[in-house]
Amino acid sequence: MRDSVVILPWVRTQYKRARRSPLHASIRGLTSWTPMQSPEEGFTVVVGCMHRLAPLATANLRFLEASEPEGLREIILVFDCVESDLPATVKRARDEWDGPAPLRIICYSDRQAQTASKINWGWVYSWLSWSIGVGAASTRHVLLHDLDAFPVDPGLLSGQWRRAVESGAQFTGVRQYSGNGVDASMNLVTTFELVLDAAYVRERFHPFDAFNKIRMVNGRYIDFDTFLHMQHRSPSRAVAPVAETALVHPSQLICHYTDFISGRDDMKHKAHNLMMLPYFAHIGSDSSHIRSATEQLERGPGGSIMLFDRELPIAHLAPAHWAWMEKQIQRMALAIRGAADDLTEAYLKHFVERAGDARTVGRETGEAAVPAR
Repeated sequence: MRDSVVILPWVRTQYKRARRSPLHASIRGLTSWTPMQSPEEGFTVVVGCMHRLAPLATANLRFLEASEPEGLREIILVFDCVESDLPATVKRARDEWDGPAPLRIICYSDRQAQTASKINWGWVYSWLSWSIGVGAASTRHVLLHDLDAFPVDPGLLSGQWRRAVESGAQFTGVRQYSGNGVDASMNLVTTFELVLDAAYVRERFHPFDAFNKIRMVNGRYIDFDTFLHMQHRSPSRAVAPVAETALVHPSQLICHYTDFISGRDDMKHKAHNLMMLPYFAHIGSDSSHIRSATEQLERGPGGSIMLFDRELPIAHLAPAHWAWMEKQIQRMALAIRGAADDLTEAYLKHFVERAGDARTVGRETGEAAVPAR
């Protein structure tokens, strides 16, 4: 019995590694970096961006533009397309940028774009974009900022960098990672808003080391997410928690979006946050989705709406989930405009109706409360 406890995870590990080996072979040489000779103190924000969701990038820039400048040396957006396919709205945002640090946009090479598109897996895109950004940074520290994470507190990013410096850790995250075999005893941290010591990383590792790895550790099967195996091989990690009031970050939004539009998942059984995308696009200069969604919702309490040319089920979403989504959107609206605009209010009216008694906006008290308009 004891032998089977060890053998079964070992067999699973070898099988999964063999299945993933063709993928590894195709991406291993897609990007590279060199050790940093004289790293600049401070930090660089790196955002992996999807050209199909360009409005999310321009929406995020509105919050990044308001960020406190302490320690911030550069913001790098890495897009999953070649330069000629970069959306005009992104080019315009770059030209009009007036933020606390220089903004640089890097696009994939032909080979990178073709390979990533052929594989069409979100983990390849995120790994490649982050690795390109880490390799392009001139600062000792790099903060990996998610495309669907919005820093509503202007001091959030510089605060995370300061805490990373104070900790002296190679990797500082907002919370411990748990899942896919990783547990709290391993003391690994999540990748979103991760601050890493780029000088250490580029000296000790290659970009491929940051990609998802399947390993057997202490008799357990583990599928290390992006940057986690690199963390596991490093001496120190630290946790710097982020308050609910500082960051709006809908869980798995990008993963659900890619699975939804590709047809891999119809979202019928997922507590998805895709109904937040029309608002994100709206504040990022594309109001077509929020107008269309509002018009469809006005016709009655249907079980689905058309979004991104696909039918999105929404009837199964719980009232508390509608309440949570409304709260996050209202929090963002307060941060950038002081209140939601009329188009947003018309859209959110349907969130309020579906939330019913579960609504929290205007009802909660305490630091995390969001007032009603």
